[in-house]
Amino acid sequence: MPACVELAVESGAVLPFNYMYFPFLWWDHFNNLDNTLFSEKRGENFLGVQSSLGTFFLIIAEDNGKIVGATPLGEFSVKVARATNNLRALSFAGDHQLMPYQDFLVLPSAREDILVSMFDKLLEMLKDHYDFLVLSCIPDNSLNLQFIQKIVSRSTQQGVIGQEKITAHRGGVWPWTIKPLVFYCKRLLAKSHGNSSNLSDLANFIKKLESKTLSLFFLSTRKSLESEIINILNRIDDEQNLFHEKCEIKKLLSHRPIIYPYIALPSDAGTFFMSLSKKDRQDFRRYKRKFERQCGYFEKISSKEISDKDINDYISLHLLRWDKGSASVKSSYSIKFHTELCKTLSASGLFTLFFANYNGKRIAAGSCIDIFPRREAYITGRDPNYGKLRAGILLMMENILDAIDNGFHTYELGGGWGSDKMTVTKKYHTSRSFLLTYSSDLPEVNSIFPGYMYMGNEPDQNP
Repeated sequence: MPACVELAVESGAVLPFNYMYFPFLWWDHFNNLDNTLFSEKRGENFLGVQSSLGTFFLIIAEDNGKIVGATPLGEFSVKVARATNNLRALSFAGDHQLMPYQDFLVLPSAREDILVSMFDKLLEMLKDHYDFLVLSCIPDNSLNLQFIQKIVSRSTQQGVIGQEKITAHRGGVWPWTIKPLVFYCKRLLAKSHGNSSNLSDLANFIKKLESKTLSLFFLSTRKSLESEIINILNRIDDEQNLFHEKCEIKKLLSHRPIIYPYIALPSDAGTFFMSLSKKDRQDFRRYKRKFERQCGYFEKISSKEISDKDINDYISLHLLRWDKGSASVKSSYSIKFHTELCKTLSASGLFTLFFANYNGKRIAAGSCIDIFPRREAYITGRDPNYGKLRAGILLMMENILDAIDNGFHTYELGGGWGSDKMTVTKKYHTSRSFLLTYSSDLPEVNSIFPGYMYMGNEPDQNP
């Protein structure tokens, strides 16, 4: 592992996935060599209706005894609906929620040759031992991507059946679309005029959405809610000032690329503030004045200063905000994973914590992974009892401004939509995912990916 980290530094890699702490800790905490299921440890399942994580592989390429390429992989046993036997799968060692971007680590000076060599080994493993290979969430600005596409295309002439997709999320009424659906439905309700029956139906629909999160995996519940909101939208007058909200709701009901919002940071804070709307600038200043008048303040804790108490406070605030709705911390194994990850990244100088304090109490937290010149916002949390103080969004701004002050060039806001994220930027990346197999009778792709990630027919290209 130290040699791989040295390669990451030498190569100028900026993705956390390329620093092998992340994928190895992920496997170490969530593997199922003890005959458990992946969902029991991770708190969520990503492949089929059930899966278990087996052996960890580190595929490396060497040149005269020096490591010039590396990629971490995990093997899965995957149960799919209506299949007699489990499928054997190989994938990047990580999941899209804990590691939004995943990619190969290679020495730039010999990029194509190294990737060809590593794919030769991957395809050999696939042919001899596995039913399919998944390489997901490769960023659209990856310098590896054009060569991966070329290699995959060439492999299809040698018996490989390959699919390349924009990494997408499944549309409709699902737990992961609840928050943005409620957000836009409430905006629609606030701006709507006219038929009081339509407004009443919309208000009732919002209440249903907020109360049914845990039952949305039942097909009948989801289809009923989808039909209901479409019916309401069709009955609301198509006024110009409602077009945006109606359009966003319809987008959420269809399969869409997962977006990864980011800020191309300017050299000074003033330029960044001028990139925001006038209303947002005024709102931020008003929130901050109110927070500071009530003796609120922020603290930044660098890697070398992070203590066990800081880590515990940070994870506790995340759970206080999200509880069972957290995508990142869903089990006792997850808590142990994040605790060890914080300690490991801190020891490597790659981790920074931010807190908002009020009346001597930490009420909001945010973490970031700093691989210069890129800062990636990671996990956030806050005490819901202090929501009126707007500490969460103020802390995000403090994090961004600190990145500008310290010369970072890019601020990544993590995968997925968020109203706060889209307040500070309109820029985003997407990613690509590949599914490769030698089998002509592999089950239908939606049975392999039945949840959040969508690998079916091409999604709508407009995120």
